[in-house]
Parts: sequence; C-alpha cells; structure tokens
Amino acid sequence: MTNRAEILESLNWAIGMAQEALMLRESGDDPEDTPEVMKMHRDGMEKAIAVRDALQIEEAHGLETHKMLVLSTAHVSRETRGRLQDGELSLVSYDKDDYGWFIPIIQYAPDSVEDRLDREHWHNHCPDLYAARRLAETNGCTWLMFDRDGDVLEGLLPVHKD
Repeated sequence: MTNRAEILESLNWAIGMAQEALMLRESGDDPEDTPEVMKMHRDGMEKAIAVRDALQIEEAHGLETHKMLVLSTAHVSRETRGRLQDGELSLVSYDKDDYGWFIPIIQYAPDSVEDRLDREHWHNHCPDLYAARRLAETNGCTWLMFDRDGDVLEGLLPVHKD
C-alpha cells in the first residue's frame, strides 16, 4: 500500500507539472485553450493543491480523520428506517432529522468475538445496512451516512422504493 509520504510526493510532482503546463498554455498559442478550458485546468490544479495541503496539515499535526460513504436513504428499507428512528437496533446511529442517519462502523480486532457478534447483528437485524457496511469497509470507510439526497447505487446495493 502507498504511504502518505509517497502520496504527497506524487501530488507535489503532479502539481508542479500542472503549473508548468498552465504557464505554457497561457501563452495563447493553442486556439483550443479557451478561457473555459484554462479555468477547468486551474480548478483541477487548485483541488490537487487543497488535497495536498490537507494531507500535509494532517501529517504535521497528527490529526485523526475518517472516511465516510454517503448513500441515499433509498438503500434503507422501511422496516430498518423505523427501527433506526425508534432506537431498536443495537448499533450506534445519529439521526439527521428528516434527512437520514450517520452510522459509525465500529472497528473491532479482525476475527475477534466482538467483530463476529457485531457483523452477525448487522447481518441478522438489518441486512440492508450490512450490505452498505460491507461496501463502506471495502472502500476504506469508517462511517456511513444515509442522506435523502445521497447517491442511489442501483445494481450495487438494493434499492427500496417504499
């Protein structure tokens, strides 16, 4: 796996190349370099700089960060929605009023009794959330956010039309 220092080194290299390319393109010799195209390139470079700066701040200060998978509430069945709203599930969730929920994925030691029991609970009592949890974990996320305006991933997760 690539470590943070390698990612920062790659970002610095890519940003340097992008800055050099922008300087050359700003000479105005290429008719395809319209103001819109140049703005697109500058915006992309600014996003890369923002990511690099955030990584550098996190590394310098040892900040703890988490990654969150945002999904539509359409991936939560009516039954599970009711159980989340009523606090009937033995999992931590934070209500977003009428908008959805934040749900942390508690990290137990792999293959521990706690991990097995937690997964069994999710699987047996809220299989829709369990499917989303597996997708989140596969993508390195430690939080799920179900939001009524979140992405619907048809074909990847079940969609509940109710």
